[in-house]
Amino acid sequence: MTKLDNKIFTISEVAYLKPGEEKSLKAYTYEEAVDKTQLGKFHYCLLLIAGMCFMACITEITGLGLIMFPAKCDLQFTLAQQGLLGSAGFMGVTVSSHFMGFLADTWGRVRSLRTMLLISLCTSLISTMSANVWMLFTFRFLTGVFISGCQACVFTLVGEFHSSKTRVKHVAMVSIFLPSGLIYLPALAYFILPLNINVHFLGINLLPWRVLMMANTLPSMIALAGVYWLPESPKYLLSQGKHSESVEILRKVYSMNSGKPKNTYPCNIVTLKDVGSDLSNKGIFGILKLVWTQTISLFTRDRVFQTVNMCTITFIINLIAQGTFMYFPIIINNLITHTESSLTVCQAFEVAGQSTSNLTLEEMCADPDSMNIQQYEFLTYIGCIFMLCYLFISAVIDYTGKKPLLMSWIALGGICSLLLHWINNIILVMVALTFTVTIANCIGIMSTIALEFYPTNINAMGVSFVMMVGRLGAVVGTNMVGPLLFSYCETLFFTYGGAITFICVLAFFLPRGNVK
Repeated sequence: MTKLDNKIFTISEVAYLKPGEEKSLKAYTYEEAVDKTQLGKFHYCLLLIAGMCFMACITEITGLGLIMFPAKCDLQFTLAQQGLLGSAGFMGVTVSSHFMGFLADTWGRVRSLRTMLLISLCTSLISTMSANVWMLFTFRFLTGVFISGCQACVFTLVGEFHSSKTRVKHVAMVSIFLPSGLIYLPALAYFILPLNINVHFLGINLLPWRVLMMANTLPSMIALAGVYWLPESPKYLLSQGKHSESVEILRKVYSMNSGKPKNTYPCNIVTLKDVGSDLSNKGIFGILKLVWTQTISLFTRDRVFQTVNMCTITFIINLIAQGTFMYFPIIINNLITHTESSLTVCQAFEVAGQSTSNLTLEEMCADPDSMNIQQYEFLTYIGCIFMLCYLFISAVIDYTGKKPLLMSWIALGGICSLLLHWINNIILVMVALTFTVTIANCIGIMSTIALEFYPTNINAMGVSFVMMVGRLGAVVGTNMVGPLLFSYCETLFFTYGGAITFICVLAFFLPRGNVK
């Protein structure tokens, strides 16, 4: 037996050793071992698969918001029910994220990801055949419950296959797939919604909005296929005491990246300070106790301030970004309809509210001008701007550092939200609105900060807890922003500016690394 840093491994566990080499073995930390795998094909495949998982999460949660008007005309739901439907996916993510993080920390990153992706895909497909508003709400909620497993696992999984040299950049690059989803969704809507489809199937009228919802599940299907190719996180396996399995995966990654045989990988003994928990031989009370223990670990004296700080920032970012984006189609439609009048956002809402106040839902649905298909073209352009912003963030984050970039981007969003009070040119309004909402770009940076702050045994739970509170902000935003846009529009955007200034100050106090 060889004792290394309080961890004991039998030499028989370590493959590829020649007789007599046992005494000369060098122990590598996990950080050193993962750095030795080099950066190559495996990591780019991992980035693509993780990105598709993240894109699936975005398309499943936000996709319904882009087809709310045709769905409303078909299922005949009210404005209040529209708010509930818009937040259904966010509600699902919020209530399940904490448990999904726990599951990823105890059951495995990849195993959790495979299971949750499969179930969410099934519930999403069922929701496309909804006969009424409550069936649609229920299955969109369930889709959110299970798709949250993607968010709980993806950032942690990517981070654990990288060393500190490349971790920040690649975790940030996963977030590039968020704007990919924002391009994919309106581009599909632009082509599918105008189609003359009305097929009677299983007692349901298969209209274009239902076909669009089916098409939105394609990223989930691609992600699911890719996840079955991925190995489990070697850092997670090491935290569970599965040393030989962990080293074998590191060898395979090294071989794929370098093109060299696995037996040339230099790290045969790998050590890790953090010891994880598993669900083996634990009853329901044991699991609940473990969940409580893992949760309390996020609020120890040396972590409580930063946990609350990160949660507050992500809550406000999601409230503003997701809440506003949910009503982007309505905002853009109003601006396009009154483009000749050169109105500000709030003036367009005032005029739109006056012109539709006496119309019934049937009359609005019968009016061909009620849904201008050009809005989806504008949304596609906005998605492209999001993409350029993410590429910019990924390119400069290693040079600027996380906190300075985070604070600068948040400040830019605050300035743009204030400018919306005065701007009345439709292109400038679109740009200012887009940069207000692109504070959502900062979620990827926040995930990286949380990823580096929490130790391995509570890492996925820590990241998912912060993201869970953020999604709670999205739930509040999607139910609050809509009514405020019609009633207190100018006050809303000034409040945005104040809230963004507040979180910019909080960002200054974010942690720089792990609490030991």
